[in-house]
Amino acid sequence: MTGRTSGPREGFIVARSEHGETDLVVSILLEDGSVRRAMAKGARKSTRRFAAGLSAFVRYRVVFGRPPARQGANAFPRLDEATVVRAYAGVLDDLRRTSAAGFASVLSSDLAREVSHDAGLFALFVEHMGRIEHADGVACGGATVRFALRALEHAGFPIALDACVRCGKPAPDNALVHVRAAEGGIVCAKCSGTSGGGARSGEATLRAADRRALRRVQTDGADAAFEPWMLTWLVPIVGAHAPHAAANLTQCARHWAT
Repeated sequence: MTGRTSGPREGFIVARSEHGETDLVVSILLEDGSVRRAMAKGARKSTRRFAAGLSAFVRYRVVFGRPPARQGANAFPRLDEATVVRAYAGVLDDLRRTSAAGFASVLSSDLAREVSHDAGLFALFVEHMGRIEHADGVACGGATVRFALRALEHAGFPIALDACVRCGKPAPDNALVHVRAAEGGIVCAKCSGTSGGGARSGEATLRAADRRALRRVQTDGADAAFEPWMLTWLVPIVGAHAPHAAANLTQCARHWAT
């Protein structure tokens, strides 16, 4: 008989796939900021052990068990039970909210690791879910932009929009700037050796007025400054570090374009 690996922990299902006829393999963003994959035996037919069918956009209290010894040390841990702490039902009432929550799940899955040293990503996810649950389109879009930039920063990939990351020269108030994800923000024309040209992979351009609006959303939490182009603009920035999330964001952005 297998025993538990730990006591109850809270988390969100950020990815799931079917396994066999009744099982699920799930990825769970845990309260310590890590993502753990686990096998949920019989989850597709048991709501007694797995409340709400291990749905997305639900905060769970989960209990893990050890995999059978015959499966070896590299086998998935077993998910023994999951009970609902909070269901964000309002997220499912609006397609933009659902898309925003789905993007946050994929980005968290891309950025998180099996071992984490702080709970920052989990805290950002909880805050994001609370913000979007009853948000209108503008507030939901602003929350999504903010979550993306803050999650990237937490993972060690900050995007600085106020000055050149190489020389520290303040960004101009009346000119186009280039933002390079690999370098962590704006690179001025002098440092990059170019004053124009097309964007490279992981690079996006910003007009002065757009940069100021994006900064308001990023640092001030000013949802009213959100505009739909911001989501599309983020795609190459996110894609430099989280390709699955970038593909999801491309689809997500379309819900604001209509």
